[in-house]
Amino acid sequence: MKKIETTLQKLYTAVNLLENKISKLEDKFDQLEQDALLDSLIFYGVKPNPNVELRENLNGVITQIMGLQDFKEMDLLKANRFRMPANQTENVKIAPVLVKFSSLDTARKVFAAKSKLAKSGVFVLENLTKKRRDLLNAARSTFGPRSVWSDHGQILAKVPGETRIRKINYLHECISM
Repeated sequence: MKKIETTLQKLYTAVNLLENKISKLEDKFDQLEQDALLDSLIFYGVKPNPNVELRENLNGVITQIMGLQDFKEMDLLKANRFRMPANQTENVKIAPVLVKFSSLDTARKVFAAKSKLAKSGVFVLENLTKKRRDLLNAARSTFGPRSVWSDHGQILAKVPGETRIRKINYLHECISM
């Protein structure tokens, strides 16, 4: 009986070690995936214009509304409008646009100028992994939408009662508050 308990304890220890390794690998994979998405942003509210190509339309938003005069059309590598599910076409009139830029630096400049879009009906979000989007949404429902944001793929929150901005890494950090 003692031998079975010892063997069982070793198995539990081995399973815990494997679970920890899997968790660390999932975190590393998510970080690699997020790093690959950093040079792209998602634009919401960019109205389709049948007379102008989407890239041209976005170029106008970035140069004219956002005021980035040094932005060139070649800085915008790809622009694809999301396809809206059939059941959402009535609720959402304008499908978002995924925009890939030529460099991380260009994407950061555009993202930094997003406040100039305030009254235009257009807004910009970082392109986040599913895990980080879920984490952002959970943090916003816990701390409030104005207290949570993303920066370089990291989820940040201004937590009530704390003076420092907290980096949110895991879902349980939102639930335990």
